[in-house]
Amino acid sequence: MESICITVRTVKDVETMGTLFQALWQLKGKDKTT
Repeated sequence: MESICITVRTVKDVETMGTLFQALWQLKGKDKTT
């Protein structure tokens, strides 16, 4: 059971990192267009 909880935690962390990277890419894209 512990391993499952850890896996879920890592997946959530990865998802959060993914959203952060997407936000950064969007900001970079806006900088390039201007």
